[in-house]
Amino acid sequence: MASTSPESALDTNGALPAAGHPGPVPPPVAPPSAIPPAAPPPSPVMPGVVALGSIWTAVLLISVFSPDFVSGSQQEHIPLIAIGTWIWGAVSSGYILTTFTKSRSWPDAASLWRNVSRVVAVVWAAATLVSIFVPRVETGSDPTRIPLAAIIAPIAATVVTKIFCQFFTEMARPQPPAGVG
Repeated sequence: MASTSPESALDTNGALPAAGHPGPVPPPVAPPSAIPPAAPPPSPVMPGVVALGSIWTAVLLISVFSPDFVSGSQQEHIPLIAIGTWIWGAVSSGYILTTFTKSRSWPDAASLWRNVSRVVAVVWAAATLVSIFVPRVETGSDPTRIPLAAIIAPIAATVVTKIFCQFFTEMARPQPPAGVG
């Protein structure tokens, strides 16, 4: 004898069958207006701003906190690093902006810029630490103190910035279809 309990009226999925329909009831379908639009592709502008910000933050910290060049019998302090570091920051910013303008229409530009901004931030943070904390070279009987690491670090950071900008530009450049060109 068949059971007439309400639980026996449920199908195998636990849903009540529709009137005149022996199978399970399909789930309701959302109208197209209720479906949220796809998210726009991420913009490479923010990572570019991070890259430029990390360069100029490093330039500011190096200029303010790196040791002075001290020379002569009067022990004159010359802020050699503060005078020259901004030039290397400007050159590095030019590399970043050039890479940005070359790659702004590429489909992989967002991932390119996330990587570029990470590398630039690490390189310039390292240059900042080296410029501030590595001791100066002392020479002569009137100790001339040369902040050699503070002179070289921003130049090295600029060279590494250029190399990585070229590397990422070549890696992310759209490739022509096979058989073309």
